[in-house]
Amino acid sequence: MICLDAPVWKKLSSAGNDANRWLRELMEGKGDLRESIEVVAEDLSHQLS
Repeated sequence: MICLDAPVWKKLSSAGNDANRWLRELMEGKGDLRESIEVVAEDLSHQLS
């Protein structure tokens, strides 16, 4: 996986969410797991549409 501090994350346009922040929270076990997964899934599905 690409390091979450990599500059490439700044180039990712999403549906209004900060994808690297949500991925970091998932990896660190912070926040609500379900909410984090839902936000990342929404961002990914938006990017592929």
